[in-house]
Amino acid sequence: VEAAPDTTPHPLPRPVYDDESDRRARIAAVREQAKALIVRSTVVNTGSKPVAVINDQILSVGDSIDGFVITAIRAREVEFKKDDVTLPVKMVDMPRGQ
Repeated sequence: VEAAPDTTPHPLPRPVYDDESDRRARIAAVREQAKALIVRSTVVNTGSKPVAVINDQILSVGDSIDGFVITAIRAREVEFKKDDVTLPVKMVDMPRGQ
């Protein structure tokens, strides 16, 4: 006598999630998105709050752009935060005459 085939549904194996690889993937995704942020100018040490020109917008610390929050503005660099990832973006070098 042959046994009937097993038709009981079996759960699919659950993927193993590695917190470190998830973190690295999140950082890589945020870095890729940050490539769209073009820092054209920063103005610091003027007695007023620092500002930066980013993607042709004048912004200051605490402002948001494309889902990123500005956490610091330094000479030639702006620090952004998104999804618990903080990263600096340096000012682009503009050709002379522009």
